[in-house]
Amino acid sequence: MTKTKLISRVLQKLKVLAMGEDVAPEDSALVSEFYDEVYEELKQKGVATWSSVEDIPSLQAQQVIKIVASRCADDFEHEELNTQRLLLEESQAMIKLDEYIHVPYVSASETESY
Repeated sequence: MTKTKLISRVLQKLKVLAMGEDVAPEDSALVSEFYDEVYEELKQKGVATWSSVEDIPSLQAQQVIKIVASRCADDFEHEELNTQRLLLEESQAMIKLDEYIHVPYVSASETESY
């Protein structure tokens, strides 16, 4: 997923942008800043498997959307937005990203049934 697509998905999750609408430049810039911060945090934790200029792998993209949406929710807050749910989703997303990277190794011989 491109960063541009991620920004659109974050804004849709925050109910700021409807499907098919264009992203306002100021909204794009704000979400982009939050994404850059989240990317650096994930990189430091060793869970960002992509570079800052590459597309975000689809497996991780859904989790990154949840994290970025939670982080920038206060800037887009309105009555339909459930910030508590976003915080919970952020926590779960961080756990899933960590699990994607730290899956225990199981050798082929351990998985075979005799």
